[in-house]
Amino acid sequence: MAQFLNKAPVQFYKLFKDQKSKLEAAAAAEAAKDDAEFNNLYNSQQFERAPNAATIVPSTSNSGTISGGSFPKGTWALTYDDGPDAARTPRVLSMLKANNTHASFFWLAQNAMKNATVISAAKADGNTLGDHSYTHADLSKSSANLQKEIKESYTLETGLYGAAPKYFRCPYGSCIYSKTTSSANARKMIADLGMIHVLWNVDSNDWKADTPDVIFERTKKQINSLPNGIILFHDIHDRSVSASTRVVQEVLMAKGTTKRMMTIDAIVNEINSK
Repeated sequence: MAQFLNKAPVQFYKLFKDQKSKLEAAAAAEAAKDDAEFNNLYNSQQFERAPNAATIVPSTSNSGTISGGSFPKGTWALTYDDGPDAARTPRVLSMLKANNTHASFFWLAQNAMKNATVISAAKADGNTLGDHSYTHADLSKSSANLQKEIKESYTLETGLYGAAPKYFRCPYGSCIYSKTTSSANARKMIADLGMIHVLWNVDSNDWKADTPDVIFERTKKQINSLPNGIILFHDIHDRSVSASTRVVQEVLMAKGTTKRMMTIDAIVNEINSK
């Protein structure tokens, strides 16, 4: 602040403006660097099985992770993380039922054990129920309790779901993007429990405090730029319920569209049967 002292108002403003511009430029450069590193890491990973290759199976290899790029053309899976939520998840389920379609849910064990009724309704409607860890810990960090976050979550949700979950999604996708020992251990534990890891290639970013319209337009743009994939929402926000409803009605199931909306389980079974 010393550089701003004893300056005339005009000089003060100019110095302040120059410093502000430099800080904004530095922040933009850092953000661009982070985005580039993320994209390079993402693109360097071979998540999908090659066409006509081995089936999708629980594994720490490429065949054990999907993000939607290997789906048949026009095939889409709508997914929700972090629930179940006593208020929002039933609204999502009602929306799906009203549109005669289904989604895939990746739920936290700590929330699942408080919402047995919601789980029963989702299962009865034919949706896929997956695992998203116990507390949403970052599984790429060595401090993460993998035993609790994966094994205990799996055991608890097996009882609540009435069947063992076949699909797992690491919080933040961290056990794929990170190459730490903890990530490798998490991937092995997931595969050993017979689960396939599910990523996404369309991110609604609905965790941001944006309006439903902004979230919808952002998601729609991504979907329209791709031939197939997995869409990420969260069934714990009102804005997510509103935005995903529009995605279903106006994009995935709009009149005249050639898109197919299916659960992760239905898509994997279809691919593996060929």
